[in-house]
Amino acid sequence: NPDKAVAALRVTRLANLWLADAEGGPARPLTSITSPEDSPMGIAATGAGSLVYSAPRDQFLRVWAVDLAGGEPRPLSSGEGHAIARGAAGDAIVFDRLDAGGVHIWSMSADGSGVRQLTSGAGEQVSALSPDGRWVAFNPYDDFRAVSLVSVESGRVSPFARTTGGVVAFSPDGTKLLLGQLESDEK
Repeated sequence: NPDKAVAALRVTRLANLWLADAEGGPARPLTSITSPEDSPMGIAATGAGSLVYSAPRDQFLRVWAVDLAGGEPRPLSSGEGHAIARGAAGDAIVFDRLDAGGVHIWSMSADGSGVRQLTSGAGEQVSALSPDGRWVAFNPYDDFRAVSLVSVESGRVSPFARTTGGVVAFSPDGTKLLLGQLESDEK
């Protein structure tokens, strides 16, 4: 029956990471991924000479690292849950973890050690990481117009603003946080 036809489109993506000198010269590959299922996404540079990203493994998204000097990518996260790399600065990596307990913000060192949960509210996801790796800004699920900060070092959560349109970014020196603001108009 032509009135009941269904159309579908499947798109696959195969990605690899390459490193190029900003002053010129040929780029060199950092990864040699051959399957779309292992393709990197959500890439961030650490201060420890590596890149971190997310890619699937064993039915879950994992945080991976690859050294800028070369070598094989190595998994930094494991377990029953998805780990989505959201930022890196200095020795800190922050990621969103979705598991049976919900979505919360976690951190670890650039070598994968010191993994710990930073938030435990109704649900939280990283909006921005300060350039010094000390603070994560986020919108709590139970109050999307609010912005809170969590200390990567202590895990202490502090409310920051109550009625925003969302987090944009930290300033380059990490001392200010740019927020969006929603305003009503006549329409």
